[in-house]
Amino acid sequence: MRYCLMIGAVLLMSALVSAAAAEATLDTLHYSIGLKYFQEKQYDKAVESFEKMLTRYPDHAPSYYRLGLCWRAQDKNALAAYNFRKATRYDAANPEMHRVLSEALFANDEAEAAMGEMRRAAELEPDPKKKAEDDSRAGQMLASFKQRSSALKVATAAPTPSGTTAAEAVDSNRTASSSSKPEPGLPPAGMVDKTTEPSASAETSAD
Repeated sequence: MRYCLMIGAVLLMSALVSAAAAEATLDTLHYSIGLKYFQEKQYDKAVESFEKMLTRYPDHAPSYYRLGLCWRAQDKNALAAYNFRKATRYDAANPEMHRVLSEALFANDEAEAAMGEMRRAAELEPDPKKKAEDDSRAGQMLASFKQRSSALKVATAAPTPSGTTAAEAVDSNRTASSSSKPEPGLPPAGMVDKTTEPSASAETSAD
């Protein structure tokens, strides 16, 4: 009798382990399918698969990383940066996560944040050659940022046909627009609400 109970317990435990393994395999299958779609450049389907993976494992850094690559491939840099940032949150010690986040931020005209992430990648990178490349890239970003800033100053200081500078014209427009009241519940004209960030499950039409 005791022997039969032991056999039954072993069989039950084996069944539970098999069920758990099957469930885990099904979950990770979404990631594998996503990789396949990504390699085939079927980004919409890849995004769907990676998001299914994240529904089950919301801290799965590789899925966020791949989502970022999908959005980057479609020139949706804000969405790419959002997902790469999530990847750095759950895999903070991986220099590649900071590297791709840096490039997405730079493409999204967030140069200062981009430089910080690239320097962080260099700090974490154990390979001396890659570390030097990261430092060099951060330097290139800084040079580009300074060049853009200088060009912007020249452009805003240039006189307009009305005799005022571009910067003065902008200030005048701001003063004029501030005198008009927006409709209830709507932000002033020209203003964008940046308090919310795009979700990882944003539709492919989002940019």
